[in-house]
Amino acid sequence: MTSTRPVMSTLAVVLAIALAGALGACSHDDPAPVSGLDLTADVDLVHGTVVEPMDRFRDSPEDDAVTQNAQQVAMSLCARAKGIRWVPVFMDSTYDRRSGPVEGPWVEANAKKFGFITPEADGDVRRSLHPGLEESHRFPGDKPSANEALSEADRDVVRACGAAPEAMRFDVMHVRPQGPWDLALGEAHDKAFPVTDAGTTTSKETKPVEDDYDACLRAVGVEPDPQRLGWAKGAVAHVLDAQQIALALTVVQCKTQVHYAQRLADIEAELEVPIVEKYAHELTARKKKIDAVVADAKKFLAAHADVQPIG
Repeated sequence: MTSTRPVMSTLAVVLAIALAGALGACSHDDPAPVSGLDLTADVDLVHGTVVEPMDRFRDSPEDDAVTQNAQQVAMSLCARAKGIRWVPVFMDSTYDRRSGPVEGPWVEANAKKFGFITPEADGDVRRSLHPGLEESHRFPGDKPSANEALSEADRDVVRACGAAPEAMRFDVMHVRPQGPWDLALGEAHDKAFPVTDAGTTTSKETKPVEDDYDACLRAVGVEPDPQRLGWAKGAVAHVLDAQQIALALTVVQCKTQVHYAQRLADIEAELEVPIVEKYAHELTARKKKIDAVVADAKKFLAAHADVQPIG
């Protein structure tokens, strides 16, 4: 069976290799002492999220929302000073999409509401049901944005404001560059979730999990999807109706029965533990920098609470 799980891009690997060499001056022959670090996989069967050991050293979806919203407010203030009204577009962080190596629906509440669609805001779900639409397409009932009326010259000014230091200070990208841990993680991940031209296939680690899941589906008269791990034949990512919801609920029942999400998440966690231990000092330092940017963004948003987003 195969899947469409994302894999590390070639560019990401090249960057990681380059940084690995740059950071190689520090010896990592012995794992750095680890104290008080959570090295387990946290699987939330209510909200459908998976937090792996490495995730605890990254910016969370909530962090991303705070920093991106602060960037938008900074852009709005900058544009206002230049005589242009730019209404901030805030990020919707209602749904945490961290699912680790788990694909397809695996939480009952999400299956009932979304079927096989990735859980997201209502407006995004509506677009998922109509693949191929232009980004500018407006559905009946959609409110026009004040930003749509801006001229191209005004948009150039707004873009320049977005690249200005006052907005860029909230960009977490510059404090979480890739390092040798990313390369190590990619290599370890590819061994447990090997990639072919068709996608990700089972490995000796994941095959028992997938076999149990497949057997459960067949026992209730449903065939697994040979092209997508964690799915079922007949599942469609851009259709939401009673049939898709019923199939998604069957998938969830089987995944719950065989402890699908926890078992896959534990496999991923086992891959990450030695990497986290080896680079604990660097990862901890990076997370502190991320936290500092998030704290700065929260203060900035509080100080400019009068700048309201679209909606």
